[in-house]
Amino acid sequence: MIALTCPVFTYIKDDEGNSMREERYSDILIWVLENYGHQDNTLDGVGGNIGSFSWSGSPIGLFNSHVACMKQLIGNPKMDGKVKKWAEMHIQYFEGQIKDEQGRIDFERMHYQ
Repeated sequence: MIALTCPVFTYIKDDEGNSMREERYSDILIWVLENYGHQDNTLDGVGGNIGSFSWSGSPIGLFNSHVACMKQLIGNPKMDGKVKKWAEMHIQYFEGQIKDEQGRIDFERMHYQ
């Protein structure tokens, strides 16, 4: 249940007090993956959590953040091999989404500007 509802990203405040997403997953999400990532239901829950969002404009920045965070999971020595394989799969997915979104943006520019 925690995997489905915990915060995905770490947020920091800028100089003006605005909340900004940092390119790293939240400490609780990392803890869940380090301790329970070997369980399929945990990976399914985290996958559902990171895939549930609303967005305005191009989501390429969000997808790039996920790629950077997944690479951090792969480099974390505390992560189970199953989590690392899961992260590699998600990197491929997000990179595909970036390519698709960039193609959509290019198409719209070509046809509507």
